[in-house]
Amino acid sequence: MTSSSRNLLTLTRFQGTSSAQIFVGPDCQFWCLPVELLCHVSTFFRAALKDDFEDVKDKRVMLKEEIPSAFKLFVLWLYKGCLFDEMDASELHDFTVQAWVLGDKLGAPAFQNCLIQELVSDGADKLNDPKVVRYIFDNTTKRSPLRTLTVDSIVYSYENIEQGEAWRSLCLSGGDVVVDLMKALQQSWTAVEAHSWDDTAKYLVKI
Repeated sequence: MTSSSRNLLTLTRFQGTSSAQIFVGPDCQFWCLPVELLCHVSTFFRAALKDDFEDVKDKRVMLKEEIPSAFKLFVLWLYKGCLFDEMDASELHDFTVQAWVLGDKLGAPAFQNCLIQELVSDGADKLNDPKVVRYIFDNTTKRSPLRTLTVDSIVYSYENIEQGEAWRSLCLSGGDVVVDLMKALQQSWTAVEAHSWDDTAKYLVKI
C-alpha cells in the first residue's frame, strides 16, 4: 500500500470528528485541524485536546513560539504522509530542521522520522552550516538523533567544508557541539570503514 493510500484511509477514519483551532507563530496563523487526527500522531495534542477539553466543540491551542513554516510542513505531512511531492512545497525545504525540532516538541516521532529520511536523501548537506548546527544543539537534547545525524554529516563532509569565521566562532563557543564533533572526528580518523548513509536507523526516533 502506498503512502498516499494509507493516508487516505487515515483521513477517512477521522472524517467528521471535531476540529481544533491551532494558532501558530507571533502573528497567530490559524489552522483548523481534526482533533482525532492530531491526537493520533502527537502526544502533545493528545494531552492538550483530550485530557481537559472533552466537552468543548471548538478546541483551541496556542503555539505562538513556533515557526509557521515548520508547522506548515507538519500539516502537509499530516494530510499526505509525505513531504515535498508538490511544487508549492519547495519553499519549505529550508525549514526541515526547524520542523524536526517542532516534531520533538509535539511528540510526533513518525513526522520526525519522515524529516530525517528527507535530510538523508539530500545527503544532509544543509546540516553543514554553522548557524544550523548551533540551532540544532540549542534546541535538542544530548542524545538527540538529529545531533547524531548532524555530527556524522559534518565528519563525512569535513574536508570539503569551507571553515570560515562562522565555524571558528562556533568552535570557540564550546559546549556539547565542540565535544561531540571532536569525539566524532577522532573516531573517524581511526575508522576502518568509510561512512555510509545506507543505515539510517540510528537517526530515527523510536515509535
